[in-house]
Amino acid sequence: MTNLNISILAFVLVILFGCNKNTADANKINAYILSFEIKSHSLIGKINYDNNSIHLKIPRNIDFTNLIPTIKVSDGSTISPPSGMAQDFSETLTYAITDKDGASVIYNVFSSIDNYIVNSSYHIVHMQEHFINNLSIHNSDKVISSIKHILELARSETVPIIFSKSQPGGNREIIDELTPKLNETVIESRNNDPIIEIMESLGVDRVVVVGIYTDACIKDVCTELNEVGFDVILISDATSVATNKDIDVIANTCQELERNGIVTLLNTHDVIF
Repeated sequence: MTNLNISILAFVLVILFGCNKNTADANKINAYILSFEIKSHSLIGKINYDNNSIHLKIPRNIDFTNLIPTIKVSDGSTISPPSGMAQDFSETLTYAITDKDGASVIYNVFSSIDNYIVNSSYHIVHMQEHFINNLSIHNSDKVISSIKHILELARSETVPIIFSKSQPGGNREIIDELTPKLNETVIESRNNDPIIEIMESLGVDRVVVVGIYTDACIKDVCTELNEVGFDVILISDATSVATNKDIDVIANTCQELERNGIVTLLNTHDVIF
């Protein structure tokens, strides 16, 4: 073997053993951030252990320059800056977590600030074959498209999804375009009590509401959710009334609900989870 080949082999061995040593050392660090929350605004950071990062979604309407995180770490670990210290989340933050043996790892906290609807659920009201395809509603195609768009957003962000069905008679199945998945809740009831119960069990603060009929079931469920303390967001272009009613009833009811402080009105493309 030539001197050149020996040198190359030696170099490769150094690289391989060096990398293995660093990996082994990194694996010995027993320090983790278990949760990262801003409890005052129900914000929960999404932790990525592959790259030791935390992503926090912050609504634009709060003061993100002075938020206090509550941070839980693994047993025997310490973190700096400490949990409970106010931070300016308009910039990337760095946290060092140290295990009981003194080994440390760095976590970076990245914040995205937008009009997020945080700690929320998505409630789809009475979008059933009987009402949509047998009786018909105003702006049917647009309403279905809007509800489906938000449904896809909710699924992608693991937002809890609750369908409600009215009783009895007729074809009461949810329309094919919005078929619930197995892990999504479908409630069949004559009143809104089961809806309120499940929202309370989820621990959410806000409910995004869509469906039919704007002047009846939508108005009722929004009012009752508001009365028990939920922030209700009604999507004005994702609700409708039967075609035997004037189309202006939709806008008039939405505006009445907002004027009375029962809902916040948004359009479909304003929804960000």
